[in-house]
Amino acid sequence: IEITVIEGAIPSDSDFNNTLMDYLESYPTDGTHGYYWPSDGNWAGTTQDIWYLETLVAEGDDQGRCYCVGLTWELYMRTFADVDVATGGDGSLNGIGLDDLAEFQMDWYVRDLWGTGIVEALENYGLGEEVTDLNDVQMGDVVQFWRYSGSGHNVVFIDWERDADDQIIGIYYWATQNSTDGIGYNSEYFGSSGSYIDPNFFFVGRAHMPENWIPWE
Repeated sequence: IEITVIEGAIPSDSDFNNTLMDYLESYPTDGTHGYYWPSDGNWAGTTQDIWYLETLVAEGDDQGRCYCVGLTWELYMRTFADVDVATGGDGSLNGIGLDDLAEFQMDWYVRDLWGTGIVEALENYGLGEEVTDLNDVQMGDVVQFWRYSGSGHNVVFIDWERDADDQIIGIYYWATQNSTDGIGYNSEYFGSSGSYIDPNFFFVGRAHMPENWIPWE
């Protein structure tokens, strides 16, 4: 068996992360926004209503609850709305219409087990890129990871967990989960079995500012 390692491209820095972090830090971490994963239904998992092109595209939970991909998508959409105004945009995400927005959201929410989710969503619509080198990951990047158990999680990167030799052994992130009574900060670690993160299924996406979007149609 011959294995060829392909060197990843150096990702572009993005001011989008700075605005995203401002919104992130506005969410309370005291249990106000509890975690809720319904067994069925069409709820998008957002704490509040999300509007796009003057259309309500997601209804917030009446108790302010959320689940992981719903929360990060909400955070992205709120950040975009702010950035769009600041940059004099036309209100659209790179020309995405309402039908395409539904597809973008489905990509973000992960279509298949072990899928890249956030990376697929950003790259399919020219809105961002994958970060392939762990040393290039920055605060505010969005991560989709999978555990050996088959369960996955969607989070915002805050920092790395490191050992005494400064080697990366895990991730410190912001997300929503039962263990933090909803929105909060948490740490998980890479490993080789069970509930540990599988490093082969750890995907990082970086959202770009409008001037760096790539035409996708």
